[in-house]
Amino acid sequence: MEKYGNLDTGNKELSLEIKNYINNKNYCILIFFDKVMKIKPFSIDKKGFGLMSSWICVDNVERLKKR
Repeated sequence: MEKYGNLDTGNKELSLEIKNYINNKNYCILIFFDKVMKIKPFSIDKKGFGLMSSWICVDNVERLKKR
């Protein structure tokens, strides 16, 4: 977290709240994105992906928009 935390939070150092939260944790998952684009928020249709889908990867975001 000391190496990558500032990139994630946009701050020079981690806040006390974050330091307390991660204290004594043994693992973390770091995900690096490329080609990130800002889009207008929309409602998602998860049909076919399962109701418990937290992360959905698609080639075209239009496929997820509720109609």
